[in-house]
Amino acid sequence: MNDIRVGKVLYMTVDEVSDEKVHNIITTLSEKLFANTVIEEYSYKVLDDEKENA
Repeated sequence: MNDIRVGKVLYMTVDEVSDEKVHNIITTLSEKLFANTVIEEYSYKVLDDEKENA
């Protein structure tokens, strides 16, 4: 075995248009609730709204 990763994936719906506001919301939630930043790293990706693509 060369590599193994254990993690968690969270999907959130954020009702903000501004990229800056979305970044602030995700960063705050991640650092205060979801990740132990002493031993964990986190990343996020913004996906298009599924309803807009339907």
